[in-house]
Amino acid sequence: MSRVLHNGYPSPLASGQRRIARGVRLVTVLGVWIMRRRTRNRLSELEPHMLADIGLTAAEARKEAGRTFWQG
Repeated sequence: MSRVLHNGYPSPLASGQRRIARGVRLVTVLGVWIMRRRTRNRLSELEPHMLADIGLTAAEARKEAGRTFWQG
């Protein structure tokens, strides 16, 4: 759906704004994926006593660390 000015012509900024919004969403998603990958990698490196401090068992940590970055 494109935006239309009061004179009936399409707004020249509408498509540019959509491109910017798509770019922002893409960067946001990539940032989340990178954070998940780093977090899961770090989780796999924790010692059992550290896992206990955050309320996880070694099996739960392995399961979470084994998930791919795009899995929420």
